[in-house]
Amino acid sequence: MVAVVQGSDAVTPIPMTSATRRGQRGGSRRQGRKDRRRIGQSVSGALTCCCTGVHAMSQDSRLRVPMSTSADAQTSVARPKWVRRRHALLLLLGFTSGAIDAVGLVALGGVFTSVMTGNLIFLGAGIATHNWTGALRALVAICAFMAGAFVGARIAGPPRPRDYCWPRAVSVALGVELILLLGFSVAWWSSSGEPGAQTQTGLLAADALALGVQSSAILRFGIRGFSTTYMTGTLTSVMSALAAGHHPKNLVASAQILVTVVLGAGMAAVVHSHAPAAIPVLQFGPVLLVLLAARTVREGFDDAPDTRER
Repeated sequence: MVAVVQGSDAVTPIPMTSATRRGQRGGSRRQGRKDRRRIGQSVSGALTCCCTGVHAMSQDSRLRVPMSTSADAQTSVARPKWVRRRHALLLLLGFTSGAIDAVGLVALGGVFTSVMTGNLIFLGAGIATHNWTGALRALVAICAFMAGAFVGARIAGPPRPRDYCWPRAVSVALGVELILLLGFSVAWWSSSGEPGAQTQTGLLAADALALGVQSSAILRFGIRGFSTTYMTGTLTSVMSALAAGHHPKNLVASAQILVTVVLGAGMAAVVHSHAPAAIPVLQFGPVLLVLLAARTVREGFDDAPDTRER
């Protein structure tokens, strides 16, 4: 091989020695390595930026919503269909609450099992009029409800961020309520639907315990101004919002729960008059249905990894 040098008058060939050729090849290889190094650094920088962005997004998602590989992963706000299903189950619990309270009034000594304001009145009036039996039953209901509320709160816990639409702890608490109502059923059927005075007191305590558990368990949802047992608070929240000129967010839901409580109470009174043996089914039946259906509500968030607080 020769190298060609162009001058002003002639072209002079210069022979290419082996050393020259090796020098050219070495320079080409060094230049190639430099080019590859620059390309590698560019790619590495891009990947670093990408990974940093993904890591930051992942860290941010831990603060809001758990990461999920599913296309249907839920956000920290429940989908409307899960909220509607949950509300339907809460209406069933409201029906149960009305029925159990009515049973306390018409069959267990004329006291409430969840309306503690009324029972406090019965307690005070009973003491003042020396109606010790009525005062004792009111006191039993109050103490049992308080115990149930304590147990329900310990099991279900307070509302938490990034919670499931229906936390498992709520179902556990309602399972305790179901056990109490099943115990009521055994005692009720054992007395052929006509319990004596002592049996009435025990049944009253079981029902008050059950509704105390339910009252605390529902608080886990963190729905402001909504309850399945405390209707005075529900009415107060609605009227306060209307008086302030605000449209209550839970107006329709609150109206529905009020109606279901009335229906439950009316149904219990009718059943007690015509088929008292069916009273236990009216009490534990809706709770059992809620527990069976609650799984479908909880599955609304089960696409996400198990990192949510329960």
